[in-house]
Amino acid sequence: MTPVNILVACAVLLTTGLLTLMWLLMPVLLDLRRAMASAAKLTATLEEEITPTLRTVNRLTKDVENKVRSTTQFLDALSLAMGGVDEAKKRMLPYLLPSRIWALSVIAGIKKGIEVMFSQKS
Repeated sequence: MTPVNILVACAVLLTTGLLTLMWLLMPVLLDLRRAMASAAKLTATLEEEITPTLRTVNRLTKDVENKVRSTTQFLDALSLAMGGVDEAKKRMLPYLLPSRIWALSVIAGIKKGIEVMFSQKS
């Protein structure tokens, strides 16, 4: 056998091997391509379904954040007002001590007035 014949035989064997390998791998590659296409469709469908929900959750989160912020501001103002009431009470207490009955009457009247103001009418 001459070297040219050996090279031709190697080329034929290599070509036959590559063709056989391609023949065996082609169905696997086609199945893989189909699987990837259906995975892409599934991903697109999920994205279409989840995106509005995520937007809704984002909007609700912002609404809750705004409510918490406004509640915090209200509670800060209420705390400040209560501190002022406490300070006024401390300053007025020496004047009210001689007449405790009068002070208790005023406090009871204020309490009753607040109850009437905030009670629901049937």
